[in-house]
This record gives sequence, C-alpha cells and structure tokens, in this order.
Amino acid sequence: LLSLLSAVAMSTLRNDVEHAESPLSTFEKGLPWPHVDPDAYSADVRKGWAKTTHRSLNVFRYMIGLTRTDQDRTLYNAARPFRVVGGVSDAEVEMLQTARGPLAKVALCSMWLEEFISREHMAGSTGKIAPPIISRLYQFISDGMLGYNQARKVAYIPFPFPHAQITSLFVLVLIIFIPILMLTYVTDPYFGGSLNLLTVMCFTGLHEVARELENPFVNVPNDIPLNNFQAQFNEALMMMFSGWNPDAYWQSTKKEHESEEGEDTKS
Repeated sequence: LLSLLSAVAMSTLRNDVEHAESPLSTFEKGLPWPHVDPDAYSADVRKGWAKTTHRSLNVFRYMIGLTRTDQDRTLYNAARPFRVVGGVSDAEVEMLQTARGPLAKVALCSMWLEEFISREHMAGSTGKIAPPIISRLYQFISDGMLGYNQARKVAYIPFPFPHAQITSLFVLVLIIFIPILMLTYVTDPYFGGSLNLLTVMCFTGLHEVARELENPFVNVPNDIPLNNFQAQFNEALMMMFSGWNPDAYWQSTKKEHESEEGEDTKS
C-alpha cells in the first residue's frame, strides 16, 4: 500500500487524464531503472507516445506546441507507467478511477493504508510494540501527505495570469523593436544582426525556460522523471523487508542458542 500510495500521488502530479487507462503496473525486482531522459528509450518504446517516428517532425511539433495535448500526454504517460510492489487489483483500479479529482485518489489510498495499520494493530500482528510507536506511522503518513500537497501547489496553481500576460507582451515588443533599434544605431549590418540575435534570443529563451519551470511534472521532455523516483522507492521498500542487520547481537545470540540446543540434543 505504501508503493501504491506513492504511485498514485506521483500519477496525479503528472496530471494523468481522468478516465484514461491506469498508468500502474506490477513492480518486478531487478528491472533496469527507467530512463531519466525520454530520448534514451528505444525507438520501439518512443513510438508508443509519438504520432510519428520521424524525429525532425516530432521536434517541429514540439516547438509549435502540438505535443502537449491530452491525447499525447496520455500516450506518453502510458509508455512510462508507475510500478507498484505487489501489483494493483482490478477492484483497486476501478475504485481509483471512480474517485473524482487527484486529491480524492490520494486521500483514498492514504485511508487504505491507515485502515490497514489500524486493523493489523487491533489483530495483534504488531506484537508488543507500544501504541506511541505505532502512532508514529500515522504521523509519517501525514508528513507524506503534507509534502504531496506542497508539490501539488506547484502542479495545480498557475503563475499569476496578469504577470504572465504582461511578460509575454514585453517579449513581443522586444522581438519587434530590437531589430529596428539595431538597424537605426548600428552601422555594421553583421554586428547589428549578431547583436540583435543574441538580445532577442536571451529574452525569449528566459521566457520559455520560465514557462517550462512553471510545471516541472508535465512539460515533456523536461519533466521530472517521477517513474524513476517510484522505481527507487520500490527498491528501498524491498530492501527494508530483506531482514535486520546480519551482525545484530540478537541474531548472533539466537544462533549461539540454537547451536547449544543442537549440541545438547546430540549429547
């Protein structure tokens, strides 16, 4: 459930389209890490989220903003699924798709995890662990939800509209009037053209970089590799349950006690 909660939270940050096919799959230990760079995937994988296999045409469609539609984003996300330890049942997928909105999906998984902890503690499976220690598990879930909501602010609260519009207007003014300014005051045409190119490129480049950073979870190919983070989190969960420290004193004491019992049995 921890892995499922993390996968659903990252899926909502990535702004997966509602009612689309679930981008969740089963985690298999030992698989290669998902690539951080989308272009590092093989052509067979990349063609799953691109409408054409020609790289030059894909670059052109990206530059004019035709690669960020809901359909393209759905194909891209489906090709980079979040893997969940233990897989996801059909009932869980159906209930998650029933939940409306990203916050409802994450809250549902959080409730499942808290309910699981409560039922296991009431059934006595936590042993003699004191209730204050068990309560820390709920605190850690709360801390995770707090971090998710902080990231959610970045993903869902847009940059102030008036500021974005006036910035775009000023960039447009620069594109129009900088060449006129250079043509008027610079006598050398080659120097003026070079200076004009650098000036306009600097301002427009900064503007485009700001637009990319506005939502770092969605803007392909400069998005944060959330599926890579999910894979590393799954590996950490698997290693946590691999056992305690092999050099722990209670483990050595247990082995010595078993060996002593074996010798007494032989004698």
